[in-house]
Amino acid sequence: MPMPIVQCDGPATLLGGGALGKGDLALALTRAPCLVAADGGARH
Repeated sequence: MPMPIVQCDGPATLLGGGALGKGDLALALTRAPCLVAADGGARH
């Protein structure tokens, strides 16, 4: 079985390369504090 790339004990926010509105990331992280960035999401 392949090893997972990301391990979280709870909900995760998946951030892609799309646009974010002001406060969107902060709101998402209050609901799912484990942040995973993919497809350009790390540039935010």
